[in-house]
Amino acid sequence: VCPLCQRRSLKLMEVVDTFSRRMVKLWSVKRCEECLHHWKRDHAAAMNIRDLGLKEQAGLDRPRVFCFGQDGDAMDVNAQAGNAMNMDLWDE
Repeated sequence: VCPLCQRRSLKLMEVVDTFSRRMVKLWSVKRCEECLHHWKRDHAAAMNIRDLGLKEQAGLDRPRVFCFGQDGDAMDVNAQAGNAMNMDLWDE
């Protein structure tokens, strides 16, 4: 998730290798397809974790982009906890 625009649009950065003249993907750098900002992977992750922690401390809901449900829809945080506790139902 891009910390700037809050969209799931980060892709690996592609550059031309000067020796082989081929396009190569950089594992450590991602580029947002929406806002075109470049992020170091670790920095983007740290900012997202910090923002989630600050929202949790303030008693705010988790942003939809960080919630998973059926078909990519957001799901209530309490419902997620309930689903995690009932994982043994999946074995049936």
